[in-house]
Amino acid sequence: MKNPILKLGVLFSCIAIMACGVACGESASGGMLQGGNRVEISDDGYLVIDGIKTNFGAENGKSAYEIYCEENPDYKGNEAQWMNDLTSGKLATQKEYSLISYGRNLAATVQTGTVSYSDTEVRLNNALLALHEPVVLPVSPSSEWKIAFKGTYMPGGTGGGQILTSYAGGLNGRVYLGANSGNKVIFLGVCVEGQYANYCWSIEPEILRENHEFEVSFRDGEYLLTIDGGETKHFTSVNISQGNITSVSDSKVASSELTTKIRAVTGQDYVKMTHIGAESHKCTNNFEYYHVTTSSIYHYREMATHPLKSKTIFYLGSSVTRGHGGDTDGTSFAEITARLTGNSYQKESISGTTLAYKDNEATGSESYVTRLNNFDFTKQPDILVVQLSTNDFSQNVAYGSVSISTNFESFDKTTVTGAIEYIIAKVHEMSPNTKVVLYTCPLNFDWGKYVEYGQYIQTTVSELSNKWGNTLEVLDLYNAKYTQISAYMQSDGLHPTKMGYAQLFVPNFISLVLDNL
Repeated sequence: MKNPILKLGVLFSCIAIMACGVACGESASGGMLQGGNRVEISDDGYLVIDGIKTNFGAENGKSAYEIYCEENPDYKGNEAQWMNDLTSGKLATQKEYSLISYGRNLAATVQTGTVSYSDTEVRLNNALLALHEPVVLPVSPSSEWKIAFKGTYMPGGTGGGQILTSYAGGLNGRVYLGANSGNKVIFLGVCVEGQYANYCWSIEPEILRENHEFEVSFRDGEYLLTIDGGETKHFTSVNISQGNITSVSDSKVASSELTTKIRAVTGQDYVKMTHIGAESHKCTNNFEYYHVTTSSIYHYREMATHPLKSKTIFYLGSSVTRGHGGDTDGTSFAEITARLTGNSYQKESISGTTLAYKDNEATGSESYVTRLNNFDFTKQPDILVVQLSTNDFSQNVAYGSVSISTNFESFDKTTVTGAIEYIIAKVHEMSPNTKVVLYTCPLNFDWGKYVEYGQYIQTTVSELSNKWGNTLEVLDLYNAKYTQISAYMQSDGLHPTKMGYAQLFVPNFISLVLDNL
């Protein structure tokens, strides 16, 4: 969010002096608000509260409210609500949290482990603490925050743990800040379905064993680290579930990837941190201070449930949609998404099948176009997810071309393109509000039809997207830019592992739904 162009500090000071608590009221252009606060506009265009003229004024004939909305287009409140938010301090440009101060003040409750105090330090020993006030970290493009702490991260070279977490228990959806002396890193991470994705800064072990000032920050869309006010450090590696380490060539890209994962598990543009430590990663640390400062958090209100919880999603595909072999047999991103968000779903997936109908009973009865009839569209699903099958390409099914028609009866279902259009048109007839998501598969370069598959996406899928407009969304994992983790894919280069579903498919799919559907 942009900062207001007018100076809010004086206004907030005036409001604090008046100790006003406004709940609702009339327009800020003049009138009495609940709580006894008289709000007027002075002759020269400045806001006057209970006779006190502020420096929050109008410009070019516009009210202060109008100017604020221009500077903050995502603000949705009316003028009365704006006054409420203004007088209650909700529109302050930053929020501060003091978790530990003066080596003794601790704004948290010890749940497990022990905490002791010296003259200069709060010492945590195998501890899990619940914060008195959750720390809200916004991750929208214009937001900023910094987590600043001084002390010994790993006294004696041991301990550490996750020193800030979104919740204490469970392995599905936790966001955390931690360190690992063995891997020589400090990291921010997200856990999905027990699969940890740690985005890391390289740190020498002695730094973690000694007393230093650390600052983890987020600005301009990138996660950064400084130690003792020195050179800014950018992400150096991504570590998936301790053992799949890949160097980072572009910290901005890696940061965007992490933000996508945070948004996927939270369902919104912020994460609410509730604990120091986690049940699985308790803390042994010494802190002199531990402070957090964020940009305005007004828009980052806690949701009771994930926004996908109320959604019904149908999945239609072959082995990638099903989950094929290894640690995924029968389980794919469909199940993981449902467990993470609580959404309802139905899955029609049979390995080896094609989008296109084949002129024989054995395969025709199993094609996507035929199995579409197995869904109960009286449930009015929000989304139908359709896999762009690699089987059609491997089996040399005719590609076909995009038709000018929108009538499902007119399409050639024996071609890839005709089958896709048939599915889109048929779904639109049965359930007009259902969106179709066509997803492409991440593939290894050495697959025999790799080039042809990519060319089809570039040409025909692009044409389909243009033709069907808002009815069709494309989740293009074939061309997606992400940190290339070899363990995301099985040895055949075609089928994802559980790790690939949890840390690649799920975040990108949920992000697409949040942004477009």
